[in-house]
Amino acid sequence: MSENSDGAIDEGLFPRRLAVTFRAPPGRWESFDRERINGLLEVAGARLYHGELLGVQPDLLVDVAKQTAVGLVFEITDPVDEVPRLKRMLVELDSRAIRMWAHGVAVDGRPPRRNVYYDNPSLEVLWADSLDYEVVLGQYDYGMWSFLYDTSTPTLLDDGDDWSVPVGLITSLDDIHYPIEMSRSGFRDLAVRFV
Repeated sequence: MSENSDGAIDEGLFPRRLAVTFRAPPGRWESFDRERINGLLEVAGARLYHGELLGVQPDLLVDVAKQTAVGLVFEITDPVDEVPRLKRMLVELDSRAIRMWAHGVAVDGRPPRRNVYYDNPSLEVLWADSLDYEVVLGQYDYGMWSFLYDTSTPTLLDDGDDWSVPVGLITSLDDIHYPIEMSRSGFRDLAVRFV
């Protein structure tokens, strides 16, 4: 990372990125890497491809006490169709990194979210622990985040089909106006390269 004396990032650097993997054990990676930032990622020897999962822009999850960003949250706008698919998908993934909520009600001893603005269930992607976190409305642009798959042609929103299980998510941190909380028990650091 290259910074000016005033702490500002040198002009011309690519956006800071954060990748989170969902398979057990979950992992994460953060970088200012300039090389092929929009190219494919390789994690543990596996090439990962960008794709969408939900047709909705995410909001931010913020730790209430620390005022740090701990994750993203996606409203499930079509629960009748999407919730059964998500339940089958999530069976294969680590709930420390990705999980579904129904109206902020605590599940398995986890804390309920505060300031829940959604009328529908939601899908959370977390990269840090938090004892008490809330939704901060952001409607972050699709260019800021993308789910990662181990196939270049994932099955996403096709009628009647289950969705391909995402390996993780990559997001840009430039538009998040909160410090990023990174400490998380059980998360390993990822070795990532661009291919």
